[in-house]
Amino acid sequence: MSMEIRSHETILSEVDFHWLSYLYTGFFMLIGLSLFIIGFFYMSLYLFIIGFLTSLPFYYVLMSNKYKRYIVTNERIFIRNGIVFCHEKDIPIAKVNDVQLKQGILQLLFGAGDVIIQVGNDTATTIHDVENAKEFKEAIILAINMYNSTH
Repeated sequence: MSMEIRSHETILSEVDFHWLSYLYTGFFMLIGLSLFIIGFFYMSLYLFIIGFLTSLPFYYVLMSNKYKRYIVTNERIFIRNGIVFCHEKDIPIAKVNDVQLKQGILQLLFGAGDVIIQVGNDTATTIHDVENAKEFKEAIILAINMYNSTH
């Protein structure tokens, strides 16, 4: 899952997802795992199935974050999503109007955040639970400034 780098392009930043993105589903996974084990030992099919189904959202988020790529270069922001169906999007740096950082109280305490990228046609792309979100936002602003100074 590598993106094609153009000859005159350099990578400025790449997103890593913070462990907070697994917090809510991880809680349900622990409950599900407990029910799964209890159902296994007591031979209760219902607890076994409920435990298994309760654990699935955690594994979905885990796989989803594994196959997401958000990369900032000096020319574009590259976005790739999808587990089964792949969706790729290039946002040229020239079309970025605004970059915002949104942090809840837990994100603020643990250094995560949501980065919101406003594009020329006023559509927003939000990247949730970014580790070192402030640095990722600054990398986008740096790319915009580099682009504006050369064009």
